[in-house]
Amino acid sequence: MNKKKRIGIIGTGNISHSHIAGYKSLENVEVVAACDIDEEKLQWYAQQYGIKNTFTDYNEMLKMEDLDAVSVCTWNSVHASATIAALKAGKHVLCEKPLAMTVEEALEIQEVAKATGRLVMLGYVMRFEKKAQTLVDLIKAGRFGHIYFSKVCYLRRAGNPGGWYANKELSGGGPLIDLGVHVVDICHYLMGKPIPSTITGVTFNNLGPRKNIKGIERYKASGGNNTSDVEDMCVAMIRFDDGSVMEVETSYSQHIKEDIIRIECYGTKGSFIYDYDPELKIYTEMDDYLVDMSAKYGWDTEEDAFNREMAHFVDCIDDISKCISPVEDGVATMKILRGIYESAQLGREVVIDK
Repeated sequence: MNKKKRIGIIGTGNISHSHIAGYKSLENVEVVAACDIDEEKLQWYAQQYGIKNTFTDYNEMLKMEDLDAVSVCTWNSVHASATIAALKAGKHVLCEKPLAMTVEEALEIQEVAKATGRLVMLGYVMRFEKKAQTLVDLIKAGRFGHIYFSKVCYLRRAGNPGGWYANKELSGGGPLIDLGVHVVDICHYLMGKPIPSTITGVTFNNLGPRKNIKGIERYKASGGNNTSDVEDMCVAMIRFDDGSVMEVETSYSQHIKEDIIRIECYGTKGSFIYDYDPELKIYTEMDDYLVDMSAKYGWDTEEDAFNREMAHFVDCIDDISKCISPVEDGVATMKILRGIYESAQLGREVVIDK
């Protein structure tokens, strides 16, 4: 446990910078290898972060005997193959969301993790925000009772990143699998992870990528092609086996005033709103009065959340902590996302296999 954990990065795109920053904040971790199919980008990355070992094939990187674990930060289409290869090579894995492109892939990852005895942790960074951790404490204390209804929104007005995100073959879908996965997961987690029973979903592609919008700057992803074949908006309703319901709305393109990230959960004893207001808003009753409250949880940044995520991953490798974002949760979220897409394609409600 006193030995430094030696980590490799598979995929050196945008999200990997948050991973490596988190690892570099830890004294007991050393990032020793990086892999990317883009040789030029890989060499810049290695020089930027002082990484000695570089590879354009993750299978070659995984042959390193003194490599303890990897972060998988690739296109969604590579998550399953890279994770399975790493597990079979005896490495622990922190895989960015989503776990896979299909439920079948996600289940295979789960089986290989069990067979190899290696850890697979999902990169659900919102679980590591102080606001989420505060809510976990309040929920465990019974402050909200049974959470029976929730609404989640992750909306962009003009936010299709293009590149691989807009290529369904590489991404598996649009804003639902890219953005919606975050709010669906954290809400499902806070609700106590009930089992989905039926799902109704609808996808729209009315506005498209809106590449020519003037006057704004936005992130543009690499890879893929210059077209978009993913949805620009998705709405859904999920019924769970405990009687609770979740509504979902997510978009890359929508005629709204501003981008929105918002979660509302309604319980038998109170409700809360989880957004990017610096205070956690709670609505309840006290002594027969309606009461509005706010919880203080301290200053928090996205960087802080990623740093806690990487620290938790390393602690889980050492069996110091029980993983709060295990592979089983990745499978559960994948079932929800695929159920929404299947319902949208079929034009009817679908039943989810337990």
